[in-house]
Amino acid sequence: MLEFTRNGRKMSSRQFFDGIKKDVVAKAEDEIERRLKSLRDPETGLPVKVTKQRRNGEATWNIEGSPQAIEAAKKIMGAL
Repeated sequence: MLEFTRNGRKMSSRQFFDGIKKDVVAKAEDEIERRLKSLRDPETGLPVKVTKQRRNGEATWNIEGSPQAIEAAKKIMGAL
């Protein structure tokens, strides 16, 4: 019989794998946000404005800047 523990707590296999999935998603979101916040607007040299929102369990980011800054953000997000 397999026993699943996480942070010292016994749990079902579903809870165990759901927890791992949640951790992986959170780490990916943190990395995306870090990369977006490191962008500088090529026209002004200033950092772009990044706003993160969470709706229905999904994260979305709003970026404010020049069209070039928006294109760079899309590349980070994998949209291009």
